[in-house]
This record gives sequence, structure tokens and C-alpha cells, in this order.
Amino acid sequence: MLSGFQEATQKIQAQDQYALVPFFRFYDTVHTFLDSSIRRVIERCEKAADNGAGVEP
Repeated sequence: MLSGFQEATQKIQAQDQYALVPFFRFYDTVHTFLDSSIRRVIERCEKAADNGAGVEP
């Protein structure tokens, strides 16, 4: 989990000190800790967004 914070802050290091980090910046690290049923929901949502099925990325 600590590496997730480190990776997310490295991705926004060019921004000012008050920048907020959105969840998607943590996802690459956190997804390995998520239950498989939760990952499937997120993956289906991502696929629906890619297909233009009413969900916006």
C-alpha cells in the first residue's frame, strides 16, 4: 500500500503542493489487493466506458 502512495505522488509531482490525487492514480497498485469480484465490476465498467455504453471515462 505504501508503494501506491509513492507511485501516485510521483505521477503528480509537477503539480503544486495542494494537488489532490484521484483514485485512478492508486488503482494500478491497489488492484492486486482488491477482491476478485470488485475487480470484475471495475473491469466491466471500464469496458462499458470504452464501448460508449453510457459510462464516461
